[in-house]
Amino acid sequence: EDGKGYISTVQANASVSFSGTAFNDGNINIALTRTTGQNKEGFNLIGNPYPSFLDISTLTSNTDLLPTYWYRSKNGSYIFDTYNIPSGVSTGNSGYTVSNLIPPMQAFWMRVKSGIANATINLSNSMRAHQDYSNNRFRTKAIKNEEQKVIRLQISNDTYSDEAVLVENPNASNEMDDYDSPKLTNGKTEIPEIYFGDRNNSLAIDGMNAIPTDTEITLGVYTGQTSSYNIKVTELTNIDSTYKLYIKDKTANKIQEISTALPYTF
Repeated sequence: EDGKGYISTVQANASVSFSGTAFNDGNINIALTRTTGQNKEGFNLIGNPYPSFLDISTLTSNTDLLPTYWYRSKNGSYIFDTYNIPSGVSTGNSGYTVSNLIPPMQAFWMRVKSGIANATINLSNSMRAHQDYSNNRFRTKAIKNEEQKVIRLQISNDTYSDEAVLVENPNASNEMDDYDSPKLTNGKTEIPEIYFGDRNNSLAIDGMNAIPTDTEITLGVYTGQTSSYNIKVTELTNIDSTYKLYIKDKTANKIQEISTALPYTF
């Protein structure tokens, strides 16, 4: 079915063969749904139907959908990466660069907004694109919003890691809007997770009009098993060198500065 995403598990060194008589071309409309009460309601797995990259950035005009997409990769265990379309910022849990260009044959998740039962994605040849880095065969890097401030945090247990990203963009608000990307949880006890907000309203990417100073921003973690964990800063983009970032552990009643060289261990 054109535009429908599929998940396959391929053994190491295996080959997958495809057959058909023609490549997809032209307009393709994909019907999406949201059923109240379903687990992860509103999420739909979509497949790039074209034999070319698909530029997802134009989907911001579809007001029935959250302007975010999610990849699911397997790196020992299944993990999610999140890409916020308006800001062009993503998490990097898979080790691959995630951008506005969806590779051929790649499946990805999008979510219908709350209160909307049915939506449609309209794809066309105008959304098709070439890969923009010849030496990156899987995913390509977006170059946009270069003046944004970005703070990227990572939690790790030395086997698995997860990220949460704080973004300052002048087009964003400090309330929930298109520059905020919900956290799509893995549901795996062995994978720690980090997010902004609380567990029921968690964000993988928190877009703000201005990142406040001398102000607490709620940061949450989920650990499904007892282990040693650390939280560290892996990116500070366009952040003044005089700024300092602190972790306030309300369980341990402890405050510690963190930086790219100084993680918080618990």
